[in-house]
Amino acid sequence: WININAVPLFKPDDSKPFQVYTTFNDITAKRQTDKANRQTEDALKESEAKFRSIFEQAAVGVARVNLRGNIIQMNRKLTQMLGYDEGSLEGVNVFEITTDEDSEIQKQFSAELIAGTRDSYSMEKRYFRKDGSIMWGRLTVSASRNNLGDIDFTIGVLEDISERKQLQETLQMSEARFRNIVENAGVGITIVDSEDHILEANQKYLDLVGFSVDELKQMTIAEFTYPEDAEKDRILFGEVMDGKRNDFQLEKRYIRKDGELIWVHLTLSVVRDSEGVINYIIGIVRDITDSKLASSTQKDVFKQVERQRQELSDFAHVISHDLNNNFIKLRLMLKELETEENRVSIDRIGKLLIEMSDLTKHSVKLADAGLSIGARVEVDLGEILRDIAETHVPSEIEFISGCSPVVRADETKLTQVFVNIIENAVVHGRPKKIEVSCEALEDGVNLTIANDGIQIPLEIRPKIFDYGFSSEEVRRGLGLGFVKKLIESHGWKITLRDSPETAFDIWIPTRDIHG
Repeated sequence: WININAVPLFKPDDSKPFQVYTTFNDITAKRQTDKANRQTEDALKESEAKFRSIFEQAAVGVARVNLRGNIIQMNRKLTQMLGYDEGSLEGVNVFEITTDEDSEIQKQFSAELIAGTRDSYSMEKRYFRKDGSIMWGRLTVSASRNNLGDIDFTIGVLEDISERKQLQETLQMSEARFRNIVENAGVGITIVDSEDHILEANQKYLDLVGFSVDELKQMTIAEFTYPEDAEKDRILFGEVMDGKRNDFQLEKRYIRKDGELIWVHLTLSVVRDSEGVINYIIGIVRDITDSKLASSTQKDVFKQVERQRQELSDFAHVISHDLNNNFIKLRLMLKELETEENRVSIDRIGKLLIEMSDLTKHSVKLADAGLSIGARVEVDLGEILRDIAETHVPSEIEFISGCSPVVRADETKLTQVFVNIIENAVVHGRPKKIEVSCEALEDGVNLTIANDGIQIPLEIRPKIFDYGFSSEEVRRGLGLGFVKKLIESHGWKITLRDSPETAFDIWIPTRDIHG
C-alpha cells in the first residue's frame, strides 16, 4: 500500500500549475496495523458484549468490587437476591450489607487476597436484604489483575443457599430431637457394626451393663454375653449378616461390669443402604430381670434359700466338730482294743472312720461355698496356685505352673475351685505331675489343669460335672459339680478335655482379664 500526496505549483497570474510536487509513502505496515487494531477492537467489543450478556443473565449474583469494598457493578440477579432496586447498591460497601460476624472473616480473606497470599477465597456468609431479613449465600471472590500484576478490582460470585441452610437447620433440629429421644428412652439403645462392635449407646444401656462408652467401644457384645446364651445370639446375628433376616428378638443374659447377671429382652434390626449393604445395626434392650424372677415373692424365696444355706453351713460346722471329736475318740478306743487276732478288723474300722471324717470335712466345705459369688476383686492366679501347691500337693508330686494372669473374680470362691480340682487330682489320680498352663485366645484366656495320673473312666466322663455324682470307688463325689456351678457363676466355662491325660479347661473371658 502507497500513500500519494500531490501539491501543484503556480506562476504568478497563471491559474494553471506549471508543475506538481508529489510524494509517495509506503503505508503497507500501517494498513496492516490498523486492520489488526480494528480486529482487536471488534473482538474486544464482542467479548465485552458476551461478558455483559453472561454478567446480566447469570443464574447467580455477580459483582465487581473495588479494593475498598465498594460495589462498582452488579448484575440483575444479585439485585433481586438482596431485594434492592437495580443500580441502587452501586457504590455501597459490601460490609454494610454483611453481618458483623461474617464481615470480620471476609475482611481477613480480603486482606490476604490483596497481599497476594491467596488468589481467591470462598465462604458461606449472611447478607441483610432490603427488608431486613437474612439471606445465606456462598461467595467466591477472585482478583482481576492488570498487565503489571496489580489488582484492578475483585469479582464476586454469589449463590443463594438460604434454602439449603434452612434444610440443614431442620435436619440438625430433627437429629437433636432424635438424639434427645434416644438418650432419654426408658430402654437401652445401641448401634452396632457388622463385626458386633458397639458404635454408640445411650445412657440407659450404659446403666444396664455398667460399662462406659469408651469401654464398650473396645469390646464386642459377645464379651459380656452369658456363655450359655452366646451361641444362640451368634447364630441369629449370623443370619442377619447373611441376609436371611432383617431382625430378631431374643431373651438373653448380660454379665455386668460388676459381675452381676441380668436378663434382657433384645430386639435387633438392621439398616441397609439402597444396594442392600448393611450400614449399621440397631439394638433395643429392655431389662427383664425382675419379670424373670416373676415377682417379689420369688425374690424373697431366693433370699430365704440363701439364709437356709447359711443356716446349713452353721449346722454343718457344729455337726462336723462333734462328729470329728467322736471319730478321734473312737480311733483311740480302737487302739486300746486292738489285739493280734482283731488287728485286721480294727484297721478296717479305722480306715472307715478316717473316710467318714474326710466326708464330713468335705460336706462342710460344700455348705460353706454356696453357689453365688461375692464382690469381684483383682486376683493373682499365680499366687493362689502357688499357695494351693504348698498346702495340698505332696512333695513327691511335681507341680508346674506357667500361668499367672490377674483376673477379676470372687477370690474365696476361686480358691475353692482350684483346691477342689487339685485335691481331686492328688487323691483320685495319684499323679507324678500336675501342670497348669495358659493359652491366649481372641476372646479371653484358656487355663488348663492337667495331670498324668489315673485316667477318668470313659463311662463316667459325661457325668463328671453332675451335681452329687460319685463313682463306686469314690463316695465323696460332690466337688466337681459345685466347681462347675462356681465357674459358671463368674460367667466362665469349664470342660473336661477329650484326651488321654486328665485335663480340665477353664475359659476366662477378656473382660475379666486385668491388664
